[in-house]
Amino acid sequence: MAMTGEVQAEGESVLDDFNYGYWVDWSSRHTSRGRDYLDGDGAFSQGIYFGSGPFGLELLRSGAMENGTEELNLGLSYYREFECYSCYGAYEYSDWSTIGFQVGGHSLEFGATYFDLPAGLWVSGDVEYSLNRRGFFSELTVGADLELTDRLTLTPAVSVGFNSGYVDEGHDGLNHAVASLSADFSLTERVTLSASVAYNWAIDSDLAVYSDDALLRDFLWTGLTVSVGGGSEARSVSSGEDWEIIFGTSVWVTAFEGSISTGAGSPGEVQPLDDSLDQIHTGLSVEAQRGRWCVLADGAYASFGAEVPAPLPIFLPTPAEVRVAGLQLAAGYWVVDAERAWVDFLVGARYHHVETEYLFAAPESREFNWVDPTVGLRARLELWDDWELSGRAEWGGFGIGSDAFWQVDVGLAYELSDGLSVELRYQHLEVDYRRGDNAVEFGLKGPKLGLNYRF
Repeated sequence: MAMTGEVQAEGESVLDDFNYGYWVDWSSRHTSRGRDYLDGDGAFSQGIYFGSGPFGLELLRSGAMENGTEELNLGLSYYREFECYSCYGAYEYSDWSTIGFQVGGHSLEFGATYFDLPAGLWVSGDVEYSLNRRGFFSELTVGADLELTDRLTLTPAVSVGFNSGYVDEGHDGLNHAVASLSADFSLTERVTLSASVAYNWAIDSDLAVYSDDALLRDFLWTGLTVSVGGGSEARSVSSGEDWEIIFGTSVWVTAFEGSISTGAGSPGEVQPLDDSLDQIHTGLSVEAQRGRWCVLADGAYASFGAEVPAPLPIFLPTPAEVRVAGLQLAAGYWVVDAERAWVDFLVGARYHHVETEYLFAAPESREFNWVDPTVGLRARLELWDDWELSGRAEWGGFGIGSDAFWQVDVGLAYELSDGLSVELRYQHLEVDYRRGDNAVEFGLKGPKLGLNYRF
């Protein structure tokens, strides 16, 4: 590989130029290239970025709020910034797990921004080439960054897009125009809250000739993002007198086993299509610590395909979509505080939500919710300066909510830089709930990859 910078000085490492970012995002529509790909449904996404010098690796996962569609994007990039302009090149892989949109597959991206225009204006151009469809999509944007205060920046922008075989069932030529306004507010030095609103205009949409132009339309959409970013710095030690906040995000790859019955008159007992590791939970957590006390909240959401077996072999099973969500709230107290080990006693509650949509010609949806009291223990052991082994076990229900609920997980965490750590865990959860005509007896288990940021 050719050298792209100065020779590394003695005693330095690649981590001296390490930078990172991760974010969670909600959008009222899943829009790209002027098209509303989920036909009015919203989408939730989370992303992780790691970089060293000009090189970067980005992993993005998004999921639809209504129909369970999931998307995974992996990007490798090279970025350089100069006095008046910046430029980048990237490779991206996109996979839609339930619906094969034409915008997926492998692509190459190139772009540049010139930001030394009058009145704080900047202009950028981006070109994406699809290796699958042998077509281009390009976009030109003009905007301005208006710093209203030290913490608040407004960015108005307008852009136009041009299709040339990238969306192969859409028309070529001018594709769409967008007017947008975003506001970025710095909550702390590394945490930013962003809100945006935009309006999309379709240009020369022709559904009669091009089938993919059905999604090219005029629409308004909004978005909200929380992001964390930073780089390599000296580690800090808490005094233990102030509150510390730990924000986490995770992806839990799970296998589902069990069955669900939802109310009288339902087609029957819902069962998963298989028990392989192909369901993905999106997880978020927040924890506040002060001295020996802690308060924590964590939640997760997943959706998966299922079916109701036919009563006789001559009939077809009834397809279904199952969505499960959980929110755990707990308070804890350090009962063991040794030099390199800690044990917390936890007391809390867990909210469960189960929804089943039977995919008849006219889909029918049923849902129910309940709350379990819980107790548990959490233990942590510092192995080396940057490594930590931890485990957590909780039990609940006790016939008040579920007949039985329990979950255990173990994991290994590594601190990348001041406040930022990455962890690999294995989690197993079991629920047995029976009330009237509603019955749930299932288990979720699998590996979990997460990022935590302490501030």
